[in-house]
Amino acid sequence: MKKLLRKIGFKFSMLRNRTVLLRICNLPPEGMATLTHDEEKLLKAVIKYLKPSQVATRNGKAVYRLKSIEEIGLWAILETRRAENPIRRIEAWTDDNYSPTTLLDAAKLDKYIIEQLEYADNLERVIFQNMRNTGESALTGDENIRQAKNLLGLVQITAELFHCSFEDAKKMNYSDAMLAIAKRNDEIEKEKKELKKQQQKYRIRYRNFHFA
Repeated sequence: MKKLLRKIGFKFSMLRNRTVLLRICNLPPEGMATLTHDEEKLLKAVIKYLKPSQVATRNGKAVYRLKSIEEIGLWAILETRRAENPIRRIEAWTDDNYSPTTLLDAAKLDKYIIEQLEYADNLERVIFQNMRNTGESALTGDENIRQAKNLLGLVQITAELFHCSFEDAKKMNYSDAMLAIAKRNDEIEKEKKELKKQQQKYRIRYRNFHFA
């Protein structure tokens, strides 16, 4: 009898925890302020093991899909970097076209966005490090490169590369802009190597002329 009661108690406890968890996860983002200490600990445990996702769901059906780093616009990613909290990050990433309606969606979408931002940071780190290694700016001077990570700097560089206005540059695809910057840097490197070859040839001809 005691074993049966323990089993019933365990199942009841599991059912209660599942009910509580479902209620918490489906709360609106602002509902976190109403959680008890234990409920907040439970939510943090769920978020810790929650996998990133670019899809918001409702009753098992997809209701919104976030853009990937290959699809997002330049200004959207810059605005996302400036966001101060998960909800604002999601809104900025979606150009204010979507705001999560549950804590669960907010958590998994934000994790996905943070992954994408880390990818973007690594990509830019490589590109701009390569530029610094060349000793020259790929655009209009070293000062622009030093400020490239500035929110406005990336847009300005993109505008110069694509010969468009600042406003049009803001609408450019982020990946296209970064590829253009990387390509321009490669062109600079090739031009520098070619210039060195020409200088070496000139020095050889100069020496041969004077020692002939």
